[in-house]
Amino acid sequence: MLRNVLQTVIPNAPNLRHVSLQTGGKHYVGPFELFGKIQPHEPPFTEDLPRLKAPNFYYTQEDILYEETQTKDGVFWSVHRPQVIFGFSPYSLMNMVGTLCVYAAICKHERVPLRFLGTKSAWEDYTTASDADLITE
Repeated sequence: MLRNVLQTVIPNAPNLRHVSLQTGGKHYVGPFELFGKIQPHEPPFTEDLPRLKAPNFYYTQEDILYEETQTKDGVFWSVHRPQVIFGFSPYSLMNMVGTLCVYAAICKHERVPLRFLGTKSAWEDYTTASDADLITE
């Protein structure tokens, strides 16, 4: 699908100068179904880390973007890989901020402390997050 879009847009958009692709942190840790089965990269994650030896559609998308932008001089590309995205979306089932707000409201209603319910490892883990509005901008 990405290749079809790029093959249609690039030749027909003479002012196109840049194509951005948003993938995510699975570029560095692998797809959900392989968690615990492959060795992910250790944080901090940097763009120069090699690809994991595992199937990952992010790699395919990046390869397609690279191939298709090579056909037109002056068209550049970039890939953005936030691990977590904060921001409102009525369609997202992975809205961490919304989930935390509901949990906080329940704690307030029940008059119990707002406590972290995860593991010590999750509390001490390294992660990065981006704001949906900033990514859009």
